[in-house]
Amino acid sequence: MPPVPRPDHADPADPSAAFAADAAPWAVFWIDAGVDGCTRGLPPALRGAITRRWQLLLAGLPPGASLLDLGCGRGAVLALARDAGITRLQGVDAAPITGTPFPLHVGSAAGLPYPDRAFTAVTSQFGVEYAGFATAVVEAARVAADRLWLLVHAADGPLHADAREQAAQAAWLAGPMATFERLAAHFRAPSPASVADIDALRTAIVDHAGAAGNTSLLEGVWRAISALQDVADPIAGTRDFAAGLAAHAARMQAMVAAAPTAADVADAAGCLRAAGFDVIVEDVGTPPAARWLLASRRPT
Repeated sequence: MPPVPRPDHADPADPSAAFAADAAPWAVFWIDAGVDGCTRGLPPALRGAITRRWQLLLAGLPPGASLLDLGCGRGAVLALARDAGITRLQGVDAAPITGTPFPLHVGSAAGLPYPDRAFTAVTSQFGVEYAGFATAVVEAARVAADRLWLLVHAADGPLHADAREQAAQAAWLAGPMATFERLAAHFRAPSPASVADIDALRTAIVDHAGAAGNTSLLEGVWRAISALQDVADPIAGTRDFAAGLAAHAARMQAMVAAAPTAADVADAAGCLRAAGFDVIVEDVGTPPAARWLLASRRPT
């Protein structure tokens, strides 16, 4: 997971206080994330399939098309659109992201400041669901003159299951295991007893991983415990690591809460059809890691 700055209101003396820190978890993430921040951790085959699908869709837009990307982050979809020759580009994101090469409106996808049918195509990659899926789809359809292409997490899929499991693992580490308090106590006053306690902590993490479906977070924590022994200020390092893990857990919890179910996507498709769109729903993978909601406005 990427390093995340400790929230200003967390108690610097208590590394576990990071878990009480509030949100805007994805807004914090985009401070130093790369353009591909929301897909970088996906399996390569899945990431490649998503990129190729975007390229195929974008290649079908007419010359002079305009495109609005919702929940744009640092502009992964906008960059693909630019590569496809589309120059009239606009992003919307709730995070006040700086340094993007595209025009960015900071706001919610559920309330867009654009007139009806303002853009040839409206897109989103793992973003629109965080604005309230049903409301955001209606608003996206309002400003789409021709195409509406949305890629959302699948609440019944493996990415959602991994996010739920990682959030639970982070809570176990911060709560019952008191990981950060134990590390901080050891670094403040190392002793044979504290060394034994940290060894016991690492053994417990290994045992917990043995029953886990996704072990990447636990493996990362296990390695980090060793790495902290070698940093110049291990107490500050523990605090920063606690904050990073807290931020990651908050993002996973937000993803779990936001991911649309198959029924949610079907309902959105029905609303779009009633509003004059032809709609296709496509699963990405089996079981689905994500779903495409692909709509084209019917000629009138």
